[in-house]
Amino acid sequence: MLLYILVKTYKYTYNQVLNRDAIYINNLEGNNIRLFNILERKCISWKKTLAFPIIAILITCIFISPYNSEIEIDVKYDINPFDQPLNLLGDGLWWDSNWLYRKEIIIDHDQVDDNLADFPVLINIDSDSDLRDKAQNDGDDIVFTDINGNKLNHEIELYNGGTGKLIAWVKLPSLSSIEDTKLYMFYGNYECGNQENPTQVWDSNYKGIWHMSGTGTTKDSTSNNNDGDIEGNTNQVTGRIGYCQLFDGVGDYVNCGDDNSLDITQDITLSAWVRLGTDQTNNYPRIMCRRQTNPLRGYDMFYTSNYQRAVQTYYDGSGKSIQDATDTTLADTTWYKLDAVVSYGGGDSSVYWYVNGELDSYYADPDTFVGSDGDFEIATRYSGTYCFKGWIDEVRVSNVPRDASWIYSSYINQNNPSSFYSVGDEEIISQGPPVLPDYLYRKEIIIDHDQVDDNLANFPVLINIDSDSDLRDKA
Repeated sequence: MLLYILVKTYKYTYNQVLNRDAIYINNLEGNNIRLFNILERKCISWKKTLAFPIIAILITCIFISPYNSEIEIDVKYDINPFDQPLNLLGDGLWWDSNWLYRKEIIIDHDQVDDNLADFPVLINIDSDSDLRDKAQNDGDDIVFTDINGNKLNHEIELYNGGTGKLIAWVKLPSLSSIEDTKLYMFYGNYECGNQENPTQVWDSNYKGIWHMSGTGTTKDSTSNNNDGDIEGNTNQVTGRIGYCQLFDGVGDYVNCGDDNSLDITQDITLSAWVRLGTDQTNNYPRIMCRRQTNPLRGYDMFYTSNYQRAVQTYYDGSGKSIQDATDTTLADTTWYKLDAVVSYGGGDSSVYWYVNGELDSYYADPDTFVGSDGDFEIATRYSGTYCFKGWIDEVRVSNVPRDASWIYSSYINQNNPSSFYSVGDEEIISQGPPVLPDYLYRKEIIIDHDQVDDNLANFPVLINIDSDSDLRDKA
């Protein structure tokens, strides 16, 4: 029978768990009997200091037999020396032992156009039986971390505890186009509160993020609190991502108020997923708009029915100063991701249209534009005129010109999430008898079966070591 002494030290490097193997017993006939899973070792470290030395002798007596002289436990890993300590949590640190489960998410670098910082990645899982069965019913215990165990800010747009369907946005400090980016999704804490931090998912240049879900109100996910009041007969329906609003073209719109955060000048990015309804009720239905008259100032994005194109227009206080239309004609009942960008370089304004992540049109304009004190509205201009007929989802406004790589990677991620990343199998923090992560050393103890009179259970064996230099130096 094998026993082990595990010794805890003053200062040590502590590593965490990724993969699990197993411990087996081999009997005389050569049969392997699986006893329990163990945790494979591999090195990624963090330091921890103990205030005092502790010696722990852990004795696991599966059984003691007087008959079998060949019993041994074959542990499927090596014991590391002091300068290569045991790794109990693998390639990625186990963020918190109160969370029992996790899954690795790997983002394919080939889907990322360039290295990006503070990128809000969409995690869209259609259904997951593990989340359904082991996460809280409202998803409050879902947490995302990077490979080093740092908690990442996330926002859950939708979670269905009955199916495990999850739509979440996770802020990645860095997203590489050179090598795959790994993160972890943790769950299985049945007592914790909500772990979301939605306003921190979106960088400070976002002045409004509307996922376009809700009845009565569609919330702004940024810290600017530009929540939108839903007017008319607007309906929440299945959208491009989660839910969206369906507008009937007759008095349906969303009013997000006139907060100064949306008073944007010179540099701007307007984004939305748009699906046109058939038979628009007027020639220039607005997708989003913030403008005022006397003097004419602000910005808007609209659709022109006559030419079947999207248009971005900006005003400088004396009249229309910048206007550009997409080269692409937009078909009815088809989803498009539209990104309108103006970048002012101190001379000309560079004006860009992106359709489905690709640059669609560009020109340089000698003018610029100024902000507006009017309301920011979705699917209308001036609270009920020039109303849009169709579906609008994921409306975003930034006071910076988002670059081509950001826009392309956003489209690829949102259009086909399952090709943007892969989700690994469920990992469990521990199985079977506990493996204590605080111990660096062990010694094998073999009990001679000839000294045992009969099979015994729960026997208190005495371990009496007269002296031991290892214990002396390392305990």
